[in-house]
Amino acid sequence: MKRISLVLSLSLFFLQIVKSQDSLEKFKSYKIVVNQVMPGSLTKSVVKGYFATIQDSALYVSGSKIGMSFNHMNTEYLQKIDYKTLTSVKLYDHSKSPMTMLFCMVGGAAIGAIIGSLGGNDTGWFGLTSGEKAFFGGLIGVGAGALVGTIIVNSGDKKFLINGEWTSLEEMKESLKNDR
Repeated sequence: MKRISLVLSLSLFFLQIVKSQDSLEKFKSYKIVVNQVMPGSLTKSVVKGYFATIQDSALYVSGSKIGMSFNHMNTEYLQKIDYKTLTSVKLYDHSKSPMTMLFCMVGGAAIGAIIGSLGGNDTGWFGLTSGEKAFFGGLIGVGAGALVGTIIVNSGDKKFLINGEWTSLEEMKESLKNDR
């Protein structure tokens, strides 16, 4: 009996360790558009990719999807952008956009169809049946739902004006750390 209780106790301890390993912090993945001006000239350039990390005086961009991290990261294969060249940074988090758009469009179609069908049947030359009103109401609802979905999806975008200032880069870093 002592062996069974010992095995059960050790099993529970082991499962707790496994669970805590699984609960490691996961970071968001942002698409990024960086506007920069080359020092000593008026040449503007745009860098697109995925946000990787910010270190003391630089921003790092990856060409492939990567989760942002503020811990020590191997930056050897990342594009380094010095803060002095940055004018603005825009981050996009559209990870949930397809589902958001789908729910908004289906919801809009359902509401439009219900409102259209409540009108009943009309008589006369341009009279519509309840089903026809529901169909056209659903079409209008899909469009309205797509508009609402687009607004919701784009509300998660973040824009930071850096203008070559280190303090602005630090504010961006703190804002993203708090957003995890």
